[in-house]
Amino acid sequence: MSRSDPPPAEETWQPPRRATLLLVVAIIVVGTLFGLAAFYLVGNAEQAPDTSFEIEQYGADGQQLRIGDLSGEPIDDPETIVVFVDGERVATGSDWAHSEHGLDEDSVLYVAEDADGETAVAGEPDHESFERGLIAGTGVEVLWASSSTDSTAALATHEVEFADE
Repeated sequence: MSRSDPPPAEETWQPPRRATLLLVVAIIVVGTLFGLAAFYLVGNAEQAPDTSFEIEQYGADGQQLRIGDLSGEPIDDPETIVVFVDGERVATGSDWAHSEHGLDEDSVLYVAEDADGETAVAGEPDHESFERGLIAGTGVEVLWASSSTDSTAALATHEVEFADE
């Protein structure tokens, strides 16, 4: 027998059929479990509303904020809308003017600082607690947070700009 001749058939190794079958079944089972886990994680995410708000500056110093002009679908549960100023939760949708039956294009929230320098919110632009506008560079976010899952979405963001008079 020369070196280039293939070995006889009884000398070639063949995997046992049972082991091959078990390996294929195990791969299918593991793949199915991963697929179900991924579907469960993605399938439970609640879709954010197709909504946006406008944030505009107003007031004597030009640095008080008006959040409103909702465009898109109305928000039925105002508690799912949260307003943050520099990372601090300051209001929910229930604090807005005209929010009794949810948030729509008439709903509005005003944000400023009180005499102690704390963030104040109200449903009217000239609220008695408003002493001055927010400091330039202050970040404001309007977030939607699902009431039934961990889903969230930013509906509006704004950084207060210095308004020189």
